[in-house]
Amino acid sequence: MRRSAVAAVATVAVVVMLLPPPVQATFPGGVGKIAVSGCGSVDCGIFLVDPSSSGATQLTHNPYRIEIPRGGTVPAYDLPASWTPDGRRILYLREGVQGGPEPRIVNADGTDDQPFPAAPRHQPELSPDGSRFAYIDYVPPGPSQIFVRNIDGSGAQQLTGGDGPGSGRYDPDWSPDGTKIAFTGPGPGTDIYVMNSDGTNQTRLLNSVTMSGWDPSWSPDGAKIAFTSRSGGSQYDVFVINSDGSGLVNLTDNYVGPPDYTRIDDEEPAWSPDGTRIAFLRKVGIPVRLFVMNADGSGAHEVSTGAHLHGFSAPLWQSIRGPRRDDYKNASHYCKAERDFWGAEAFRQRYGGGSNAHGKCVSRN
Repeated sequence: MRRSAVAAVATVAVVVMLLPPPVQATFPGGVGKIAVSGCGSVDCGIFLVDPSSSGATQLTHNPYRIEIPRGGTVPAYDLPASWTPDGRRILYLREGVQGGPEPRIVNADGTDDQPFPAAPRHQPELSPDGSRFAYIDYVPPGPSQIFVRNIDGSGAQQLTGGDGPGSGRYDPDWSPDGTKIAFTGPGPGTDIYVMNSDGTNQTRLLNSVTMSGWDPSWSPDGAKIAFTSRSGGSQYDVFVINSDGSGLVNLTDNYVGPPDYTRIDDEEPAWSPDGTRIAFLRKVGIPVRLFVMNADGSGAHEVSTGAHLHGFSAPLWQSIRGPRRDDYKNASHYCKAERDFWGAEAFRQRYGGGSNAHGKCVSRN
């Protein structure tokens, strides 16, 4: 079988695995693990971190090494790109492969790790329904621009344009309902933009002559966008802003001035699927560490990974899909599965907080 035919078969197989159920593509579910890029004692790969226990498991193992200018080689990274909508698989990019980063996909337990030829090579981001990619590509002689295309690689559309120094667009992030895309674009430095998913109505959110922004991340309810910025100093902080450009808040604000100056950079925010927490990378000197804080900026604490983290690859928080009514023969069985999934107390709260939560669940379903 020819190489192109093999690639086509592999693409079809992966696309079939990715496509979500036709009706309930984004069901409410639980908060899972955080995927990060890092290196262990032997090689580099993707690590899955349990935010509640700080336990970490290396999911992938990159066998390649990259030559460096001063001589010698260093291990190549695997960079997490996007969870599938059901939280069962993760799309990632493997560095060190000849011809550029190789898109791959792997199950959340590390099995069935395989190439994904139809996926883009630069910042691929799966849409919430799993049917399309947003990504960046380069249109010579200009800088990077935002594109979308179907999950099988067809139907590519360029959404943004512009050329000249500092006019690149990158960091695409879908809104939870799939109707909009946030991205980093030109400003006095860089700015956070929001546009419709067809490229129309491109809007700058910061519009500041003193403040830049990058690494946008939508909140699960679509109301806010977290991002990285440098404002009033050299250090980086995590900010949030309402999706209409109002309500700007610095969540980390770690500036320590003279005489006790310590540079603390907080970058690459990622919301938890329930919207209550934000994961981010903290850099104090050379070490890069994974932190989690509440959505209002309180309670920031380190989550141990046991790995040397990649400093320019955002953490990705896994969403675990809850039970679906269509999977069960009757409402009683479905409601028992819901109680087991959420836990007894959370289940009661979901159905009014009373003693007959099971009966209320059955009557609604």
